[in-house]
Amino acid sequence: MEDYPPSYTKHNLPLVLLLGLSPDSLDDGSSTAQRQESGTRLHIQSPQCDSERARHLAQHFLALDGTQAAWNATALPGPAATMKYRMRSVGRTWTLAPRKAAPPPQSPDEANQQISPSKHMELHSTLSPLSPGSPLYPDGIITPMWLAKHQDHVPCLVIAFFEMSKSEGSSVDDTIISDINAVRAALLRSGCKTKFAAVLLSEKSIVRAPEIEDRLTSIRRTTSLDSKTGLFFQPPMSSAAEVSTFVHGIFNTLQPVSVEYYRDLTKHARRKKARSSVPVSNVATSKGGPQALSSISWNARYEVKLGVFAEFRSEMDVAERHYSQAIEDLFNVEGPFETTPSWSPRFDEARLLSDAIALRVVRCQLWNSLTSGAVQSWSNYRVRMQDLIDRRGKGSQTYSWAAWESRWAKTMSKLVQRADLPALKQSMKQSIEDSSEIIVPLTYAPPERTYASMDRTPPFLMLHHAGYWLRLATSATRLRWQRALKIPEEDRLPPGQSPASALVGRSNTYDCYLVPEPDEEYVLSGEAHAGHISSLSELSRASAQELAAHGQARLAAEVMLALARDLSCAERYAEVLEVLSPLYNVSYWRQDHWLLFGEVIPLLKQAAQAVGDSEIVLATTWESLNDPTRLTPGSQADFTHCIDEVGVRGGITVADYTDQQRDCPIAVSFAFAESETFVGDSMSCQITISLPSSARAATVTLSNISLRIGSHRPIDLVHTADDAAFSITAVTLQERDGNLLGNCNLELRPGQASTMNFTLVFREAREYRLKEIALSIKTDRFQLKHALNDIEHLQAKYWLHDDDGNRIRRGLNHHETTVVTVLPKPPKLRIAVVDLRSQYYVGEQCTLTIRVTNDEAQMVTGSIRQTHDESEDTMLSTRWETGGSQVDLCPLQELHPDDSVLLKLDVHAPLDAATHTITLDADYTLAGEPFAALKRTFTLEIVFATMFAAKFTLSPSLHADPWPSYFTSPSAQESPEGVPHLWRVGSKLRSLADSPILIESAKVIVDHIADDASCQIIAMDGLGQVTLSPQGVFERAFQLLTRKTSLDDRGPTAVELSLELTWRRQGNDTISSALVPIPRLTLSTSEPRALCVGAVTGDTDANVVLQYHLENPSSHFLTFAITLEANDDFAFSGPKHRALSLAPLSRHRIEYHLLVHGAGDVVKGLGGPGHWIYPSLQVVDSYYQKTLRVQSAGQGVKLDAQKGLAVWVPARTEKR
Repeated sequence: MEDYPPSYTKHNLPLVLLLGLSPDSLDDGSSTAQRQESGTRLHIQSPQCDSERARHLAQHFLALDGTQAAWNATALPGPAATMKYRMRSVGRTWTLAPRKAAPPPQSPDEANQQISPSKHMELHSTLSPLSPGSPLYPDGIITPMWLAKHQDHVPCLVIAFFEMSKSEGSSVDDTIISDINAVRAALLRSGCKTKFAAVLLSEKSIVRAPEIEDRLTSIRRTTSLDSKTGLFFQPPMSSAAEVSTFVHGIFNTLQPVSVEYYRDLTKHARRKKARSSVPVSNVATSKGGPQALSSISWNARYEVKLGVFAEFRSEMDVAERHYSQAIEDLFNVEGPFETTPSWSPRFDEARLLSDAIALRVVRCQLWNSLTSGAVQSWSNYRVRMQDLIDRRGKGSQTYSWAAWESRWAKTMSKLVQRADLPALKQSMKQSIEDSSEIIVPLTYAPPERTYASMDRTPPFLMLHHAGYWLRLATSATRLRWQRALKIPEEDRLPPGQSPASALVGRSNTYDCYLVPEPDEEYVLSGEAHAGHISSLSELSRASAQELAAHGQARLAAEVMLALARDLSCAERYAEVLEVLSPLYNVSYWRQDHWLLFGEVIPLLKQAAQAVGDSEIVLATTWESLNDPTRLTPGSQADFTHCIDEVGVRGGITVADYTDQQRDCPIAVSFAFAESETFVGDSMSCQITISLPSSARAATVTLSNISLRIGSHRPIDLVHTADDAAFSITAVTLQERDGNLLGNCNLELRPGQASTMNFTLVFREAREYRLKEIALSIKTDRFQLKHALNDIEHLQAKYWLHDDDGNRIRRGLNHHETTVVTVLPKPPKLRIAVVDLRSQYYVGEQCTLTIRVTNDEAQMVTGSIRQTHDESEDTMLSTRWETGGSQVDLCPLQELHPDDSVLLKLDVHAPLDAATHTITLDADYTLAGEPFAALKRTFTLEIVFATMFAAKFTLSPSLHADPWPSYFTSPSAQESPEGVPHLWRVGSKLRSLADSPILIESAKVIVDHIADDASCQIIAMDGLGQVTLSPQGVFERAFQLLTRKTSLDDRGPTAVELSLELTWRRQGNDTISSALVPIPRLTLSTSEPRALCVGAVTGDTDANVVLQYHLENPSSHFLTFAITLEANDDFAFSGPKHRALSLAPLSRHRIEYHLLVHGAGDVVKGLGGPGHWIYPSLQVVDSYYQKTLRVQSAGQGVKLDAQKGLAVWVPARTEKR
């Protein structure tokens, strides 16, 4: 855009003049020519406002200047008065551009002629094609001076500033009134419709100085200024925010006035356009001279004016419509492009105007966010202009057209940059990996709604960022340079040395629109114009910077590579190094194997040799060894002499590379023989180096190879020229200065591979990884080191063996061949359990015999510790038995090789069945290595099972003690105890042990009983030692005596009991205890009971005496109906039916004498043979009509589930 006149490319903003303030620095002298003309002069006599307060106010006014603002919709007018202006602070004087041209001079003959008084000469604008003094006369369309006139010289608004001094009083007011009236009169005299406003600055506010209000009223009345839109008063303001609010308030008021000024100009231009006839100049043109402007050209002129005025109003859609119509008028079949000869200066003027209008069309579309429409307008105009040049001009194969394409692309780039579109800014998107927000640069803006409806918008209709257009400009500039180089020598002669015929032919051949003549485009000396290379360099760098900023690093690198080619052709090698060095140091194109950049190395090497940079020559030669296409002819010499012809500054050249920075021409692979080893064991390692067979270099001899493996000592393989080169070499490592050093032949030829085997011994248990392999070459001219730390590319896939000179591959079993895991040295101390049973039982005291055997080659000393899983529910106790005491840590003292020791581990089993794990950790050291700790761990599982399957029964029994009397009260100090109740608890245990056990004792213990009752356990008989075989049954009965602490307590009694057994295994004296829980017993103490007790007598009258005891422990009188049913098995003596009333807390005994009739089914029972009889006594509560169940409460009485109560009758008592 710099090649066009500034007034053609500037965005038009309303011009506002600030009179009375200090002049700003924006007056660049562009208006000097206009000021020298006889324009109207605006001048004020009042002193200039130079106070600090006035300068502060001027800064706020100038802050509204939008010259450097972005060309987008944010500058549109709105309710917040965001419209931007062209602000000019001009001091006390300003000269307006003349509105009309001076009358044309007349000859004496014409002056003496009589002129009709009714006719007068019509004067036109100084820049009109109708004015003879205009640069457009007679057939020009428009000039940049017209746009400069409205942008820089004729304001839409004049704001005058005056300071109201309190000391001088009325004299100051008179001067202000005089100046205001003078400026307004000058504006009226000039013919411009410029608006005027005045700002009065006061030292005090109206509140503090009420007389100021009268002065303001006087000034307003005398000057006829509107108090709302023409006169503003600024009292003292303490803050910048107040001043800013004041300034914005002024422009909120004056913005409609400013817009109205350009609307008036628009109406005036529209009236002129609507005229039916073509305007005619007062001065007739001479015959054979240029003709007047055509009608279509007048239309184009007025369309341009209407578009400019719309742009002043920030109505960009209206401006675009007028500009587009102006372009159509210019390209019309009757327009200036078709009617003006191409050799005429007016043709180039029309091209310049057309370019400016097309530029403004694109700017208007970008302003309205019509991104794809702007690209299409840009492209369509390029095609139309190329067609015009091919038809009417000198063709599009000239360097002038290439320059125009470059200029047009740069214009689009500048428009995109100034538009600052949000659609091309960076956007925030969500990362797929970690769902975080990342910045994603956009390369092009999405199409607007019109193009979004298309199925697929072509890529060339997308508005790309500025770097894309700069890249197009770079290509066009390169084409211009190439075409300039093809200019014949005769056309490059200066005009003074060329014949006239050659000059005529040159003018018909070459198009010089905004470009130099052929002799200046490519000077005769044979060197291309320096401007071509400078332009290429500037455009390429700018394009690459924009492309890289939008995430197109590869395209940016390609642009810089093309620039390097051009600089190399121009033999500007220092700049080639400057351009290619950053690309050469970037490694992503190496990692991705981008073949396009195979050209970087030869270009860089050529430039480095020309400049004398030995470091770059060494680097490029080293990297090009593995690719013969990168070697220049004659570079097949020994690599060690690659910089002999290059001057080395500062002695020896030192180069230090990594595989991220440079490609290594030598392929290196490394492998451990196994993935795991032990501390102190030897581990075989293999490293293979090879030079590609495609390399056309001579022998490459490495000085040494350095390996870094984890925390292991560095390993250096040093070249030894005396050794013969073998395919696979065994290297012996020796310690020197803390490193491991080995000698081998490191000479490589193309296509040759050398393999070195060596062993390492690791002293620490950890994982060792290969960190780096460094290749070094040292000569008397340079020192080169290339560090390879990309371990993935260093992993060998095979292990190589030498079989009579043949290399045999063997596959490796592990994937990561550069990693070895060193495990602790394996302990050889054996731990075993001698007499471990399949299961143990809860509560058992068991002893495990542990045998510790030393299989080491040396004597060991240490200790052994036991650990087990612990739980609050199942607590396990383990202790070592040593010397009659129990300890947690058992020492191992001087255990010689192949010796064993037996240790005792006492285990107290938990009370609940479970499986527990016991871990034995033996920590020991060898006599020869006291600082090398070894550890042997032995784990065993012990099953603790339940020993018995238990069943329990509960039945009532008769207590012989008398009950407390309900009618006999104890003393007042005593509390009567409750009624005693006797119960029988029977147990039946089945052994679940896998071997016979001996039961020593059995007893019932009370675990818990409430505080309001007491419980006493009564053993029914003694127990000797009982042998219980597997699945054997053990039965034992106990009596339970319960009593309430209070006679009045009628609640049930809850008792929790356990059966405790002491037992031991056969052949083992260790006694263990087993605790079998008895289900919770709930005993009723307030319900009536009927208990039966049987007795066998020797009397002749009766065989059996049955005693029935009826108990009433309640506090109520109870009446029972008692009936003994007849039975065929016996006869009885006693009441068959009776009624019995029981007082509270009493019991009654009823006896029946039974005479058994005959023998029943004799069975073996209690004390010998006999049989069971089944008497049936019915006891019914007369009140509740409930039957009491008779319970067995004595020896020889039981309850049968089907027949009821049964009484045992021995065989000897039966009557025959």
